Amino acid sequence: MVNHSSFYVILENVRSLYNVGAAFRTSDGCNISKLYLAGFTGCPPRQEISKTALGAEDQVPWEHVDDALQAIEKLRQENTCQIVGVEKTPKSVSYTDFRFSFPTCLVFGNEIMGVSQATLAACDEVVHIPMLGSKESLNVATAYGVVLYELLRQYQNAKRKINFAFYTKLKESPLTLRMSVREARDQGDRFFVWVFCLRLSQSFFRMPS
Repeated sequence: MVNHSSFYVILENVRSLYNVGAAFRTSDGCNISKLYLAGFTGCPPRQEISKTALGAEDQVPWEHVDDALQAIEKLRQENTCQIVGVEKTPKSVSYTDFRFSFPTCLVFGNEIMGVSQATLAACDEVVHIPMLGSKESLNVATAYGVVLYELLRQYQNAKRKINFAFYTKLKESPLTLRMSVREARDQGDRFFVWVFCLRLSQSFFRMPS
């Protein structure tokens, strides 16, 4: 799989293996960089996980860690990630009102207890899904899909803005264009690499633009 999205997820003490399998399937759909299975969260290979993951557990990079704090520390050291807990707290904001930065790691908690207090304290921000009925929360697998796809939407919008910025450099100097090629290549955008190279060749050979 190429060009993983710049976000990660931690599942903290998720009890149901079917929820874990659903998380794998959604993770594959969003092409996340890595899924951390923390605490007593079940790990593949398990029949219950495979039943809902439908093979996604073989496609999504994953790692088991003893606790969520271990994964958070690792992500901060290696990727300078923004850590965002998904939980209803007095200071949490709606996930649709929050503007994610990248790379980002989402943290989802246990079906009953939610994200632990220690893990929430380690998060940079906390978001929640508004609930208008009598229940206080969604099933963790459902919440996983709702928030993850909002994160993906914002990530794609941010990438489009970056690509537009690259496009505006097409009329700049060859040196700037060479820098733009490197940037576009790092973003994994083959089309823009091709356009930059074409424009660069035109500038060298004085071809009409």
